[in-house]
Amino acid sequence: HNVDHPRPKAGVFAVRAGPPLLQNILSCLLGKALKPHKPQSNFLSLISTGNRNAVASKGKYLCLEGKYLWHLKDYIDRAFMDKF
Repeated sequence: HNVDHPRPKAGVFAVRAGPPLLQNILSCLLGKALKPHKPQSNFLSLISTGNRNAVASKGKYLCLEGKYLWHLKDYIDRAFMDKF
């Protein structure tokens, strides 16, 4: 858990931290300077609530719910998994 930049417990933050982490491990092994990593602070959260519905939130004020958000989440999740 990064105490300087706390984030919700979501795998996307770990996945995005992978490349800079690898670079810093290699830099450390080679005796080079490490580069700080600051995760994104503005992000969309999509949570499936069952029965093909989902809720979305972004920032302090945007909160929505509906079936169309489940389809958006499904599309994003499948596109992400297709990369692997």
